[in-house]
Amino acid sequence: MYTLKFWHRLYLSSYKIVATICLLFLCNHSFAQGYNMLEDDDRLYYFGITAGFNNSQYRIFHSDNFIQNDSIMEVTPKWSAGFQVGINSNLKLTNHLAARLTPQFVLTQKNIFYNLTYKPDTTIIIESIMMHLPLSLKLNSDRIGNFRFYTFAGGKFDYDFNSNTRSRRNDEVLKIKPIDFGYDVGVGFDFYYPNFIFSPELKISNGFGNIQKKDVGIPTSKVLDVINTRMIFLSFTIGG
Repeated sequence: MYTLKFWHRLYLSSYKIVATICLLFLCNHSFAQGYNMLEDDDRLYYFGITAGFNNSQYRIFHSDNFIQNDSIMEVTPKWSAGFQVGINSNLKLTNHLAARLTPQFVLTQKNIFYNLTYKPDTTIIIESIMMHLPLSLKLNSDRIGNFRFYTFAGGKFDYDFNSNTRSRRNDEVLKIKPIDFGYDVGVGFDFYYPNFIFSPELKISNGFGNIQKKDVGIPTSKVLDVINTRMIFLSFTIGG
């Protein structure tokens, strides 16, 4: 039920995002008498400031112990919101292709619901303070007046400063490694104003590695074999 509600909210939010982009597009062209920031098309590189929101969730794979275990009946990851802020740097390669590095600080949390037979159901909250380093190739469309569409894809490196792998506390439920690798893919829009470029974008970011440091002495850990990360970013960049 929670998953259905999440996707329903995301479905409705997508309409709001599209409506906002269309409104910005119309407003942008309502005052534009020509092309804004034409010099940007010839620049080798440029920088911007980016900020936005994210939704994150673990992707879990159960171990054989989960089938044999009679005290943990269910383990379900939940989506949870966060936010990020960072710097957007672009290096022009061709008229339509650029290399992009976007280092960001990401604050988020991931929730896991446990249905337990020996005590009330529990939702584990794992908070993360991450350095998110995505390097990608950005493919730009031709400019239509003061508007441009783009798509991008690449790899990412994440470092979680809040990792608890070295913790010696007895109440730890899961131990999460600090380092994760993965890929990013997304789409965005560039709106050219007289003095800056405004760029909203939507990105999917998934991890490849198993970020759980398995501890067979922790029952809630040994029922899980692999834990991957997955995130959805909605970002807004001002650059130029």
